[in-house]
Parts: sequence; structure tokens; C-alpha cells
Amino acid sequence: MREHDQPRRPARIRVWIGFILAASLRGLAAAEDPRAVHPDLSGAIDLAAARAVVWDAPDGRWAVLQGSATASQGGRGFSASSLVVRITGQELDGRTIYQAELYAEGDVRSLGVEAPPRRGGRAVLRSVEGVNVSPTAVWLKAPPAGLDVVARAGFPAEAPAVSAPPGPLPREVVEQARAVVTPADRDPRPADPHVVEAQALVPATDVAKPAADPALTPAQGMEAQEPPIDLPPIDADPGVEVPNLDDDFDPAPRPRGEPLPGDLEDPGQVLGPAPLPGDRDDEPAPPIRADEPHPPAMEGDEDEDEDPLAAPPAFRPPIDPGSQRITWINPRSSRPMSIQKEQSGDTSIWIIRGGVHVVSTTEKQGTVDLEAESAIVWRHKGPTDGGKSMTGPQGELVDDVDQPMEIYLEGDVILRQDENKFAGRADQRTFRADKLYYDFITDRIMATQAQVDVFAPNLISPMKLKAPRIEQFRAVVRAPDGSLVLGPDPEIRAERTVSTGSRFPDPAYKIYNRSITLTREGTQSTDPNSGKPLRGLAGAEDPVWRYDARTNFFYMGWIPVFYWPRFTGESDDLDPPLRMISFATNNYFGQQVLSDWNGFKLLGIRRPRQIDNWNVDIDYLSYRTKTFPALGSEIGWFGNDLINDLRDPFRRDRFANPTFTRDYFGYFDIWGLQDKGIDNLGSGPAIITNGPPGAGSRGYQRSGVPAFQDIRGRFNIRHMQRFLPDDEEHRFEDLKLQAEVGYFSDRYFLEEYYKRLFDIGMDQETLLYGQWQKDNWSMSLHAEANPMDFRTDSQWLPKFDYYRLGDTFFGDRLVHYSHSGVDYANTHTDVMVNNRNLFPLKVGEPDLAFIPYDPISNTSGVFKAGRAYTNHELSLPLNLDDVVRINPYVQGQATGWSDQIGGGFFNQQSTGAQGRLWGAAGVRAESTMWKVYSGVDSEWLNIHGLNNKVSFFADFRTAYSNTRLNSLAIQDDLDDDTYEMVRRYFAITMWQNGILPNGFDPRHLILRRTLSPISGPNDIQASIDTLNFGIHQRLQTKRGPEGRRRIVDWMTLDASTTYFPQAERDNMGKPWGQTMYNYQWFLGDRTSIISTGWFDYWDLRGGTPQDNYLVGAVNPQGLNVITTGISLSRPPRGSVFIGYSVIDSAMIRTSALNTSINYWLSPKWYGTFSNSYDFGNQVPLGSMFSFTRIGADYLFSLGLSVDPQRGATQFAFQISPRLAPTLRLGSGTGMNQFDSRLAPVQ
Repeated sequence: MREHDQPRRPARIRVWIGFILAASLRGLAAAEDPRAVHPDLSGAIDLAAARAVVWDAPDGRWAVLQGSATASQGGRGFSASSLVVRITGQELDGRTIYQAELYAEGDVRSLGVEAPPRRGGRAVLRSVEGVNVSPTAVWLKAPPAGLDVVARAGFPAEAPAVSAPPGPLPREVVEQARAVVTPADRDPRPADPHVVEAQALVPATDVAKPAADPALTPAQGMEAQEPPIDLPPIDADPGVEVPNLDDDFDPAPRPRGEPLPGDLEDPGQVLGPAPLPGDRDDEPAPPIRADEPHPPAMEGDEDEDEDPLAAPPAFRPPIDPGSQRITWINPRSSRPMSIQKEQSGDTSIWIIRGGVHVVSTTEKQGTVDLEAESAIVWRHKGPTDGGKSMTGPQGELVDDVDQPMEIYLEGDVILRQDENKFAGRADQRTFRADKLYYDFITDRIMATQAQVDVFAPNLISPMKLKAPRIEQFRAVVRAPDGSLVLGPDPEIRAERTVSTGSRFPDPAYKIYNRSITLTREGTQSTDPNSGKPLRGLAGAEDPVWRYDARTNFFYMGWIPVFYWPRFTGESDDLDPPLRMISFATNNYFGQQVLSDWNGFKLLGIRRPRQIDNWNVDIDYLSYRTKTFPALGSEIGWFGNDLINDLRDPFRRDRFANPTFTRDYFGYFDIWGLQDKGIDNLGSGPAIITNGPPGAGSRGYQRSGVPAFQDIRGRFNIRHMQRFLPDDEEHRFEDLKLQAEVGYFSDRYFLEEYYKRLFDIGMDQETLLYGQWQKDNWSMSLHAEANPMDFRTDSQWLPKFDYYRLGDTFFGDRLVHYSHSGVDYANTHTDVMVNNRNLFPLKVGEPDLAFIPYDPISNTSGVFKAGRAYTNHELSLPLNLDDVVRINPYVQGQATGWSDQIGGGFFNQQSTGAQGRLWGAAGVRAESTMWKVYSGVDSEWLNIHGLNNKVSFFADFRTAYSNTRLNSLAIQDDLDDDTYEMVRRYFAITMWQNGILPNGFDPRHLILRRTLSPISGPNDIQASIDTLNFGIHQRLQTKRGPEGRRRIVDWMTLDASTTYFPQAERDNMGKPWGQTMYNYQWFLGDRTSIISTGWFDYWDLRGGTPQDNYLVGAVNPQGLNVITTGISLSRPPRGSVFIGYSVIDSAMIRTSALNTSINYWLSPKWYGTFSNSYDFGNQVPLGSMFSFTRIGADYLFSLGLSVDPQRGATQFAFQISPRLAPTLRLGSGTGMNQFDSRLAPVQ
């Protein structure tokens, strides 16, 4: 051993003293620097190289990088010929710390530091943002064999632990540090060349560094410590500088001057690499080679005197992630490929014949895959390396990403592009051509006799364009600094094109365009759950292709269907202008041609993202539209900032400050026609109030009602607006405004043209409703108008309500609920009420039908009155040993009207101001019990244990009012408009004087349910005594795979009945009534049996049936309604429902069987069927079936519906292009063709 390999003792002691002090001041070790594990640690670790392999092992993820390998973090790091990396993740303070242990060999240099290279070293990098490995890395399923560099890495069996930041230094250590005298203070003298100092751990001083001693042996003894501390060599001994310590010592390191070799921006994140022992310290280690030799480079790729296996040069600039272009050039098939190389100035020209396959990858352009029979490649001198390229281990070319390269291809050319930004094919494009040119720098394509397939999210198939010439380029845009650069998104242009969405070479539909331009744009990303834009997030964009097509002819096969001069749109809205066309025929509309059009495409308008849909209807009905087609439109919208969306409909300013108009949604629906036909509504006399004088008494039947007006139609607009954000501060607060305008032209328009909307849809109202709700209180302001005289409705001008629910007093013993309000109402009564110009009661007799007052509102004309009211409830909840819960309560109400009715004709005369006092007292009780049967198990019934839960409840209430209910006009809405119309028609056609008996009077039906004045209608209160009791029962079991079973309901039963102590006054002489049940049996997750029932036992009082052809046998006792059915759902194959309903009350007796089937007959056929038959009256109620053929390019639907009530049969045929991903199967056939597409039905 040479003498200088054994440091002298004084020098060794001085080194260790300096190391101890420096380690103490720096947190004991750089690997445990507080910043290395700080929660705010930022900056991902980037690993890049000419070639890399990655594999997973039990002790972490391993990577070997060779050829200008770089490890960097935050712009600082080092490069080497070879790198071995082990990546692990460790938890600290609830966060994952990613740790990369690094071993470097050959030409090791610190980035940004001018210093001689080292032969090798080690380092540890840590980050909370992850580790990025070169995108060209090859991922292996198992560790590779024979890589000696992995064995030389010698990582410990377990990765070093990540430690928490150390606390303040002990006082004794600080005192000892003050007593140390630095070498500079003691004896300034030249540096000892035999001493190696721990310089990497000490703040640097501006001391000149003499040349390195070639005989110096680096210190390697610290590598065995945990965590490993690798010391970089220094060239002299400048001494250890000890800071001036005081009582308020801060252990954080002081900023230093010049960075040390191997340091990163944060020295706590990585230690500089330490040199490895070798023969000579001033000689770089030989490069690390792959286990297999490089494949030979292509002919002419290297200089003739250049050895392809020669070592790389001593130094190359480090490879940053995304700075390389990797290109493979291989034969297209098994035929040999010939390559001829020529040189023209600074340009290398390769002429390739015999079939060529070129694949090039860059981070910016993604992957470009080209195939052709022959090609010419131009490679120009690069801006930084003079056009010099490296050859990878598999023969690939490794270029600088900015090195110019172009290619021209001929013969069966295919170019595929994948930008690798989205999973799947959402950002792919495919070009096919006879001849094609491509520029790898500008992404420019010129192709002749070409076709391009453009993929986009949500499309069933790609957009396809065929043209004699297709070009792709990136537009020149102005950068923020004012310079002109290429834009980030490509643009495709073509003329004399044929476009289609078909997947077949001979498409069933296509569009001939004079020209078409496809432009990709970045649109603001939206939340997948709420659909709201993700505002303020950098890079939160989704790509969308916009198209602009001119002079368009749409063909179905060889038949031209329509022409349109221009239409534009986006890839997520690829509907052609004609969305759907259907043909139908029946006996009341005649022959029909119904078409749906895209409004934006018709007018060539760009669709704002907040507009969900704009549909335009152009319909022809031979029996109705004699002079002009029926026209209509539906448009829907939604968003989360109305003002910003109106001001900037295309969201160009993605960082705009939000306004007070938050979430909103709405729709507008209009349809109308010039009607020249006759309505067919079914059997029975018709109510005519809009015809000429005397028309109502002519005895028109519902099966033939003239329109009596030239223009008929409807429109409805609804908008809901919120004003508070969805955040934690407003979690229990909401402020919203709802606006509606609804109108239809006459009494029978909805029933004739929108039957389903008429039966079960929402009321068509005109109102403005605002509500502010917070915690347990709410206030609302409601204004409403009624522009239609054939409905009974209250016009609120306005109505104010205030609610408080669940206020507690006296230690939560008393609970208080209240509802108070004030309003002014103009109650408008249907013009058929108190109208003596209606239909004859009997055929050939002069007596006309008459109804004196509305059975719902108890008014006969216009009733105007102001109203003020307050309702309160106090309850005292008691819990008796968690067995019985008792809740005594009292309720009270005070109401005053500025006017009321009473006396005179049918008590309809005004009586002036009136007040009412109402009060009630009662007690609610409930008891719950359960029992578990764990031994019950049946695979056949799919039950695994049973839990029987039973809850018994009762509610006794006695109420008193100083005013009779029959003497009040009712201002509150009690039912839907359709049911109210049916009650009026039922009263005027079947009961004498148009007066319903109490059993069918909606006021008495609601009164007997004893609704609370807090949540129920204010006006429906009177004197009544009731005892309601019942049971809630649940049989629960467990279902699912073993070990992951969940609790589900197997059977449920809810049953209740009511006892009336004052039966004569309150329940038409019967003590029992309102017996109801609801039973459900869930045999499986997809099969269930349901049954519901309602029974009343009263005798009909207060009304006498008429004697006419509409009234058959009358059952004067009670009401029986039973519905039972079974539902089977097997998604996605289909569903089946079979139900049986019985209604028996007075002259209404029916028992109907209803069946409905939806089923996929095959992958190409989908069918629906429904049927209803009344066994009680032995008449069919209606049938409908449809079949849909799912073709590659179209959806064909065929439907037939039969309506015996209207004596109508309808046949329908519909065809829709399949390019749009939102088409519904069978959406336009059958008996619901005219239903509104946007109006809600429940």
C-alpha cells in the first residue's frame, strides 16, 4: 500500500470532527435533510437515455439507462454513460415519498457545473410527484439476465428509510460546536493534499480550488452507513467553517455560494455522486455496453472508418426528456429492402425500395407509423449536433427532436398517427394514399388519391374523408412573446370530398362536399360526474374536431336525399342536418312524414357547449296540414355560470371570475300547425267552449271534435337558476329561482297530439318562483298567471311562505315546527263551470249538462281574495327504554281571508272578510323489534340468513275548526290539471247537477288523510277525529359473492288503516276506511313481485247518478283498487313486466292485464311489445309493437300501434344514420311519436 493511501492521524481526526459538526448542522445526513421528506417537496424525478429497460421486482421498480443517461429533478442533476435506478415508495406523514437510488458509471457529470468528469458515483433522489422514465423505455416482464452493471450497483436489500425532519440540536452539541477552533483560525496554511474533507455537507466558501492530486485515493468508508452517505472528492482542504451559534439556533442550512459538483437545486434531495475505485483517478471508466452487440447500422448511416461498436465520445450533452426522436426503419414484409444513400450538401438522402416500414416517436408528435412500397428520406443537419445521429441497441436512429427530417412515399401508402395523449384511439388519425409527403418537424402531410380516418371520443366509427388531395398542417400562430410559431393543433383540408361515418368500403350513406376543413381545438375539460367545466386548471383540456363543409349533397346509397350549402359542427355532435325521418299512417292524422333536423347544422351556427340540443321539427300530416307543414323546435341548455356563458358562449376565457349566476338548466319546446282536421279523442260527449255561439250544445262527440280555430299549438319554457356555489360554506344553504311559461291553444290540443304528456306530464304553468333555504328554515316568493281559460287555477299575485322546522327548546325536550305566509290569489275557474251552453244530457232532449261549481276549488267563476295564515306544531318526544317512542303534540292554525263565499246559489255568493281558527291535539307512538334467523340458508331462494324487522306505529288526532270546509273557496292546488279535468268531466257526465258524492270529492279525500298544516295544503282543514295505525315490516338477507355479501331487502310490507270515532260526520257512516298496503318481494336482484291496494267501505252520499247511456251498473259501496305485477330485468338483454289492475267503485269497474316486453332478439334486432286488455268490460285497451334493425350505418325501426278507444291504427317506419352515439332504439315509432322530447313527465 502506498504511503498516501494511509491518512495521517491528525488529519483523520480533523476530518471526523468536521464531518460530525457538518452532519449536525445539516440534519445528520443529507439523505435525511428535512427538505427531502417535507410535505411540500415538489419536482418530479426525470430519467432519460438513448435506450432504457424497466422491470418490476419485489424490492421495487428497476431501470437501466445507457447512452447519454440523465437523472434530473427541478432542472438540476447529473449525466452518465450508464445509470442503474431502483425506485421505491414509502409513506411518511400520510404522503407517499418516491425514492430513486442511483448508481452511475462512466463520464459522470453534474448538470450546469463545469468540472472534470468522474468514473462513477451514487445518489438518492426523493420526490412526492413521482418518477418519469424515458418514453422509449422497453418494459420487461422479468429482470434481464447478464447485465453486469446491475450487479455492480450493489444496492442494499432494503431501500433506505425515509425519516422525519430532525428537531433542534441538543444544547450540549451546540456548546461543543462553539468550542471548536477552525483550522483557518488556528493556523492558516496551505491545504494538506493528503486530507479528504466532507465538503459536500458544508456550505461552500469562495475559495479557489487547486488542481486535483492524481495520487489521492477517495474516501469510500462511508458507503456502509445507513442511509448511505457518498462523499464527492475535493481538491484541497479549505477548512471547516463553523457558524456562529446562539440560543436561538436554527438547524436549517445556510444558503451557499457556488454549487458543488453533483448538487441539485435542493441539496437535501440528492447527494453528489462519489467516484468509484479504479486503476487511475484521472482516467474515465470504460463505457458500459449492452449484453448483446448493437445491430449493424444501415448502409451509409455512419462514416466508413467509424466502428459501430466503438465507445461513445467522452462527453455528449445530457438528454432531456422529450428532446429525442427515435426512428425505426425496417422492411415492410419478408422481401429484402434496398437502401441507397446520397449526399447533397448538408442533406443526406436515402432511397429505399422493396417495401419500407418507418416508425418514429417523439414526445410532441407522438407515434408516426408509415408504410409504403418505396420511399425517399431527407435528413438535414441539425441545429445543435450537425446532423449526427446515434444508433440504438435495436438499430433505431436517435436524433435530436429538432433535426429536420422529411419523407416521400409511393405505392399503397399508409400513415398512422397516435399522439399518445389519450387511451384508445381518441387521438389517432390514419391516412391512406397513392403518394404521400410528410415533414417530421412541422407535421405537414400532403397526400394524393387519399383517404383519412379521424377518430374522436364517443364515436361509433371514425370520420372518413376521401379526396383527390388531402393536406394536414399546423397553422402559424403568434406566441405570447409576439413571435410566430406553429400552433399545437393540426388542421386537415380537402376538396371534392366524399365523407361518411360508415365502417364499410362501400358506405350505405355518404356526403359529397365541395370542400371540408377539419380543425382540432382544445376545449375545457368537464367533470365526468356533474358535467361542470373544470375552471382554472392548467392543461385541463379535451380535444375536439370542428368541421366546416361546403356545398353538401347527402346520399342514401345512390339516391340523393337532400342538399345543404353549408354545415358546421364538432366531433361530439356529428349528426347530419337530417337527424331522423319517419313515415306513418293512421285514421286521424292521415299519411305522415315526420323529420327531425339539427338546428345548428341548418343555419351553419357553431353550437355553444352549454346548449345540449337544438332540434327542429318539420312534419307533414295529410289530414291536418293542408296548406303548410307543422313546425316545431326543442332546445335544452345547462351550465354553471349563466352570465359568463352568455357573455362568452364558447368559453374562450377559461379563467374568468365566476359571477353570482351559478348552476342552471332549462329547455324550450314549441310545436304548432294550421289545423284543418277533426280531433279523435275517444267516446263520450265533447266539452266545447271555444267554438261559435251555440257550438257547445250541438252534441259534438269526442270522436269528432272540430278544431274551431285555425292555428293550434303549444310552447313551454322552463329555467332553473341557482345563485350559490357548491362549497363547504354553503353546504346547507341554497338560493334558487325557477321561471316557467306554459301555454297550449285549446282544451283538447295536448290530449290529441301529446297524449303521454297529457296523461302523466307536468302541468303547463306560467310562474316565477324564488326560494332561499338555509339550515332548518326556508322562505319563498311565488308569482303565477293563468293565460288559459279552460283550466281552474289560482293566479298568485304573489304568494310568500316562511318555514321553520325542528327548533328545540328546554334542552331539546320541546320541538317546534311552523309555516306562515301571506298571499293574494285570483282563482280562475274553468269556463265549463256554471256554463249553460254545454252538450245535451240525452240524445234528442233539450236538457243540457250543467256543473254549478268546480269540485276541486268550490268556485263557480273568478274568486279574488287576500290571505294570511300561520301554522304551528309543538311536540314532546319521549323514548321509553328504546322500546317505545311516544310523541304527544298539539297543532294550531289561524287563517284570514279578505273575501270568502257562502249563501246564495250553491253557496257561491261573496260574504266578505272571514277568519278561521283550527286546532288539534294528538299523540304518535312507535315501537320497533327484530329477530335474526342466521341458520336460514337457501341457494334456490338466494337467501343467506334472515333479519325480521317490524315497526308498529299509531297516530291519534282530534281536530276542531270553527268553519265548515264546504263553505270555503279553495285557493291551494290539490291535484294535477289532467286529473282535475277528469273529475269535472266525470261529475258533469255521470252525476246529477254535476255534483260529486263525498267519496269522490278531492277535498274530503285529502281531509281524511289528516295531513299536517305545516307540510300540507293550508285550506284543507276541518273538524275530524282519526286513529291511524299500521306496520312497517322488512325481511332482510345477504346476497353476493362469498366474503363480499351485502344486506338487501328480501320482502317488504307496509300496511295501515284508519278508525273514525265520529263516523257519521267524518267517514260517511263507516268507522273504518283508508286501508292500504304495499308489498314487494325481491326474489333476486333482477326479479321482483309487487302488489298495492287501497280499500274504502263507505256508502256513497251527496250525489245521485245520472240516467244516460254513459252510466251503467252502479256499486254504491266503497272503493277497491288493487294492482299486482311481476317484473323481470335482465340487462342488457331485456326486461318483462306483467301486471293486473282492478278498480271497482260506483260506475267504474275495470280489471286490466298489462304486459310490456323489451328484448334483444339478436345482436342486430331489438324488439318492444306492450298490450292492455280490460277483462271487466271485455274490450282491448291498446297494443303496440316495434322492431329495430341495428345496421352498420342506419337504425331501421318498424312499428304498429292500435288504439281501440280512438278507433285508430298507426303504422310507422323510421330511419336514422348511426353516426351519432346518442341515438335511442325505436325512439320514434309506435303510439308516442308526438310526445315532447324534452318536457319532463314526472
